[in-house]
Amino acid sequence: MMKILQSILCGFGFVMIYVVIILCAPFILKMFSILGIPIHATIFGTGLFEMETSQGGFYSHLSLLGCILSFLTGIFFYYLLYPIQEKQKNRE
Repeated sequence: MMKILQSILCGFGFVMIYVVIILCAPFILKMFSILGIPIHATIFGTGLFEMETSQGGFYSHLSLLGCILSFLTGIFFYYLLYPIQEKQKNRE
């Protein structure tokens, strides 16, 4: 049961990282004066995120599919790295 809760927390951690990156990236692009480049990432014909910077400001939009994929990626990485952590604990 604890392993499942930890994997869910890892998934939520990846969602938070996704949100922070997508929401902060336009600000960073604007700081470096990279303007007028619209970014629209899609997968399976559905958007993951949209981002655009212009002289007047910046815009960023997250999608539910992007959040779900980052959540599943977090769970996948947890189960990928969990056996490695257990081997290291057993060595000590």
